[in-house]
Amino acid sequence: MKGYEAPASNDSPDLTPMIDVVFLLIVFFMVVANKISERYMKLEGMPVAQNAKLVENPEPSNMFTIKDSPELGQVPYDGERPIDFTQIPKVIARDPAKPTTVRADGTVPQSVMFDVYRAIGGTSEKSKVIINALERPE
Repeated sequence: MKGYEAPASNDSPDLTPMIDVVFLLIVFFMVVANKISERYMKLEGMPVAQNAKLVENPEPSNMFTIKDSPELGQVPYDGERPIDFTQIPKVIARDPAKPTTVRADGTVPQSVMFDVYRAIGGTSEKSKVIINALERPE
């Protein structure tokens, strides 16, 4: 009687699942790196207009300054008074004919600026919005 012989096989491990996982990890890190790079606005390289002039007596406006504080995070200020993002439309609604000026610290993430734009967006179609970038603190 003849004994059982194992069929000839390839003894190397199947690497297909591992290659699939590696490709998924590569795609994941590419997407995450792309999202992280979009998070902050690049304010250093903004061009300055050739005909830019400093206005001596600026017209009054609804001015918001957004500062990046280590303790509080990104906080909008109405003058010297800190406010919540939900209060921005209420401040503009007091006098919607005034233009709205937003000044942002150079370290403020772009996502926070989008929150401010959304808050300003529905307040008044007549109000013009002026965006200024403050210098980065050293």
